[in-house]
Amino acid sequence: MSRLGLKSQALYHGAQLAAAVLIGYFVAVVLGLPERFWVVITVLIVMRADSGTTLDAGWDRVWGTVVGVLSGLVGVLLQHLGANAMVVTLAIISMLAFASAALPLLRSAAVAALIILGAGELAGYSVLQVALLRVLQIGIGVAVSVALALATSRWSTRARLVAGCASLLGRLSLQLQMHGQRARPTEAQAQARSAAVRSALAGLETLALSADRPFRGSRSVGEPLHERHYRRIAALTGRVVQDSVVLNRVLTLLRECNEAHLAQEAASTASAALSSVVGTLTAGGSPSLDALRRLAHHDAAHASAATAMLAAPLRLLLDDLHQLSASAAG
Repeated sequence: MSRLGLKSQALYHGAQLAAAVLIGYFVAVVLGLPERFWVVITVLIVMRADSGTTLDAGWDRVWGTVVGVLSGLVGVLLQHLGANAMVVTLAIISMLAFASAALPLLRSAAVAALIILGAGELAGYSVLQVALLRVLQIGIGVAVSVALALATSRWSTRARLVAGCASLLGRLSLQLQMHGQRARPTEAQAQARSAAVRSALAGLETLALSADRPFRGSRSVGEPLHERHYRRIAALTGRVVQDSVVLNRVLTLLRECNEAHLAQEAASTASAALSSVVGTLTAGGSPSLDALRRLAHHDAAHASAATAMLAAPLRLLLDDLHQLSASAAG
């Protein structure tokens, strides 16, 4: 499977998702619910690889659905009072869609409202019964997803966050290690790399938000008390990325100024520091930042113009790596 580009984590999550679909559908069959695939749809929307993000997704889905159901019932009432069905439906759905831009949890509200407003197509059930039926189906999907994630999750949200930070810093370390040994990337390649880094940082921010928002009553012994602890780790990782971008630009300028030896020394030192912090994130302990500290705090009175140019990005990188290591240590 690894030859197909499928990692063990992806395969395991795929098995989780398939199991949740089958269990959710079976529960709907046992309860005798019609249109059982609404349970399956909820599972597909809510289920995540770990319990933390599954709880977040399920909570947002539930609140969005409740708002959608209430909005749909208001629309049905207006129709009974003589309002045009098409106008009412479009007005409610468009308003909910507009509101979802400000409140992401309302993204499912428009869908739920549309289901309620089209409830007349389900024979044998009143509008109110269909609304309650949808809430029950969605509740089953959420419950199955969360229960399965809690029972089978191998990867906690926090572990995924730290692993993601370590992976990103490892790529930065390799990039600095290879600085000057590869041809300068084209503009298209540079844009693609920047987009990939931005995507990775956005993913880390999402994981950090879930990690800082544990399920009530689940706080474990030794858990960080700072409510923004993991968001700080993600933010510091983003700052390290920015520091590396600036440092790479300075290194390129140094090579253009015939200071290739100094540029290579700085690149190797920064790469080693990043690699050391990666080890701290994955295995614990203290990073080795002494070499970077010596280079960053070179005696300014005897420093050349090239060395002075390096001082600022190296000090910023040193400071952020130190803070990141301290935050990861709790």
